[in-house]
Amino acid sequence: MHPVLFSIGFLTVYSFGALIAVGYLAGATLIWRDAQRSGKDPAPLLDLGVGLMLAALLGGRLLYILLNAEE
Repeated sequence: MHPVLFSIGFLTVYSFGALIAVGYLAGATLIWRDAQRSGKDPAPLLDLGVGLMLAALLGGRLLYILLNAEE
């Protein structure tokens, strides 16, 4: 896998971030469709998804810092 998908001027799109975004959008779409089918409001579930995404990114970064503190 290429680490950089493309670069336009000062904007560089990395494959890791793009795949995270695609995964989040796919999950949000599935949540939206399932909530509409069952007659529920999808907004709280989508808000939870945003919170979980932020928590996962911050937790992953914190773990990286803790594991590489010696360097």
